[in-house]
Amino acid sequence: VARLHTELLKSQVFPDFNRLDPDRFVSITNGITPRRWLLACNPRLAAAISARVGDGWVRDLDRLGELRPYADDPVFQDEFLAIKRANKADLAAMVEQLCGVRCTSSRCTGGSRRTRPRRSRRGRSSSPARPPRRTAWPSSRSA
Repeated sequence: VARLHTELLKSQVFPDFNRLDPDRFVSITNGITPRRWLLACNPRLAAAISARVGDGWVRDLDRLGELRPYADDPVFQDEFLAIKRANKADLAAMVEQLCGVRCTSSRCTGGSRRTRPRRSRRGRSSSPARPPRRTAWPSSRSA
């Protein structure tokens, strides 16, 4: 849980419990660490970062702040965009190889938003593999 959510729990949802036992609410993440994400999933970007600030960021993520001076550096920006293009090309090739679907790398976009299954009006989730049942309209004729 993000620190922000923990603070909201403490101050707005459970303020009485927080006063009784303030050490009870702690922030715990269940996700992958940014360091591992960079090293394992984006080695090109990890190498570019290490070339600028050294390998110390691998053990101390606060060292990534040392990249700030490079934010306006055209050479670093070009390298960053080249890495991004290469990663997108790799993804497009992998999609074609695994799924048989050809796509251009410009169509490969990403986001980090949490997804949840959609619910129908009746509260059941509908699966894309199995569309929801359709019911016939009641007959207007009386039997």
